[in-house]
Amino acid sequence: MRLCILISLISLTGCDAFKPREVLVEVRPVIDQELLQPCSISSRKVATANELALLAIEHLGTARCANAKIAAISETLRDQNRAE
Repeated sequence: MRLCILISLISLTGCDAFKPREVLVEVRPVIDQELLQPCSISSRKVATANELALLAIEHLGTARCANAKIAAISETLRDQNRAE
């Protein structure tokens, strides 16, 4: 039984030699460092309704900044994939 297992193991590994080897190539996307920086978030303390409205507007601006950076990174990756 041991001999049978050894023979089958040797024959199975021999079949692998005829398969072409896959080569992994690491591709690193080129993304501007500015896009990798976080958008600033306000640390304003809220005491009135007007300050709350200003804080909401600032957070909306931060969300728009983050979404714009995500879209720019997505576009960069899409362009680099097309080039390959």
